[in-house]
Amino acid sequence: MSETINWSHHDLNGLEELYWDEIAPALRRDGRDPHTRPSYETLADLGYSGIGYTLREHHDLTVKEFLTEVVGLDDSTASSGTPNEYAWQISSTETIDEFEAYLRALDRRRKLADSTLASKRTHLATYAQIYEDLHETSDLLMPLSEPSEQATETERAYQVVEVLDDKLATDGTKFTYVGTVQGWYDRLDRHGAAAYNPLDGVTTDFGWERAEPDNKALAPLDVRALNNEANTPADRLLLIALAAWGLRSGEVARLRVNQFVGVDSDDPHLEFEERKNGPSTVSLLYGLDAYRERQRELVDDYDEWNGYLFPSTQAETGHIDSDTVRNRFHRLAEQADVRVDGDLPKPHMARRFWYSQYQDALADVLDRLDIIADEQGSSSADVVHQNYLSEEKRREARRPAMRELLADAFGK
Repeated sequence: MSETINWSHHDLNGLEELYWDEIAPALRRDGRDPHTRPSYETLADLGYSGIGYTLREHHDLTVKEFLTEVVGLDDSTASSGTPNEYAWQISSTETIDEFEAYLRALDRRRKLADSTLASKRTHLATYAQIYEDLHETSDLLMPLSEPSEQATETERAYQVVEVLDDKLATDGTKFTYVGTVQGWYDRLDRHGAAAYNPLDGVTTDFGWERAEPDNKALAPLDVRALNNEANTPADRLLLIALAAWGLRSGEVARLRVNQFVGVDSDDPHLEFEERKNGPSTVSLLYGLDAYRERQRELVDDYDEWNGYLFPSTQAETGHIDSDTVRNRFHRLAEQADVRVDGDLPKPHMARRFWYSQYQDALADVLDRLDIIADEQGSSSADVVHQNYLSEEKRREARRPAMRELLADAFGK
């Protein structure tokens, strides 16, 4: 629920995650498109007024600046967010056609989530709108066909980036916007529609610095300590979902029984219609006993269970929110006296633990393939792994190692 969100505890990345995890579903329930910027009044009506103070006092941003420059929302109320109806607000149909071709290619090859495509669409439109304001044309294609135009066009493009440099709030956001446009120029170059990329090297020239990601992870001993304090089926499943399945807080909050597929087969997995990078599945290599125990508890406790593994009778969604997941995780850590650099760990550190275990499992597989590499005269185990094993065989090789690592960490 919105009143449980402690806005000031989140950095800009955390606030962006809260938008997609909490505010976007509320906008959909209210019949609004979450890819189009809502007004502050709309957010306040939905109970999210607290974000305004935090943005102003801690990040020197207005709500509008945050939604357009950090989250990357379309600022046109006429747009539905879909490629065919998007209001690019530029005059060159040729440029629009190439933008849409680029986005279709990304969607087809990378299976990106709608939110990611919407952000990239906003980046391209913002760049082209500024270009047209500065240079009285949005035809970005014509100068690219003439190598003799490179110096002049690079100067024009850099002038656009200067505006973005002033307009956008953080270096990370600047990297993201300009990176999308660079990718578009690169595609034109690869397809023979451009003789050069006018933004080649621009991020270095502007001296932006990428924020260091928070890559701190729980250690196996931390996970074991947390597991020892998980004395209820709900707590056990929450920890399993974060650390053994590598889910995000919002994904844990929304877990539903119909996402669990093949739980009695050799390939149990979770199915997601949309994750951050599109539809996907997650293998359930460990912890199905916790799922079954929680399911039995919910069937016994509820006359009409709604199917969510973490239901809420108060929330309109029918399930708890990601802040509740964080609070329960913090409570477990407090009880287990688990600290990372002196502070209570965050749920994403459990997800990072999953990634570190996966890397260790892969390393174990490669160690065992060294013998095969020697016998076959291959240059390395990695060559054998990538070139001589099918994806199914690679999975079969990784899964036992991963199960063993997870079981050891959870103390089972």
